[in-house]
Amino acid sequence: MKELKFRAWDKDEKKMHLIDMIYFRGSSDEISKKSGIKGDSRRVGFLTDSGYQVFYNFELMQYTGLFDRNGKEIYEGDIVQNKSLSMKGEIKMGFNDTAIGKHYGWYIHRYMKIGKDKASSWESPYWEIIGNIYENPEFLETKK
Repeated sequence: MKELKFRAWDKDEKKMHLIDMIYFRGSSDEISKKSGIKGDSRRVGFLTDSGYQVFYNFELMQYTGLFDRNGKEIYEGDIVQNKSLSMKGEIKMGFNDTAIGKHYGWYIHRYMKIGKDKASSWESPYWEIIGNIYENPEFLETKK
């Protein structure tokens, strides 16, 4: 069974945190307004790599269960590149149209010079994490 791991981007402090535990408490209306997470919660507490913290403005990202070419864990929101294919893109979870139909799961949303395309699989063992969408959004800019 795949290990469930998360990290959170604190939008206020502009910092990424690895998450060890998530703690919900309070009313669902308040948490939905502040974080977009639905649930019975006024605040969300996290046991992080920096200790216990409460975030109100954050993005939660799940670990994919996959590793890049350097053995680094790949999370949703990571930006990966494959130099041999001249491609890079964002790791996403969702529905993806492939040649054999629509599938739900992890995929690489590729950004290429001629526009955007989607990849449903790891075409090569040479994908490498180069950043993430919060700390390095410029890595996804396309050149015209």
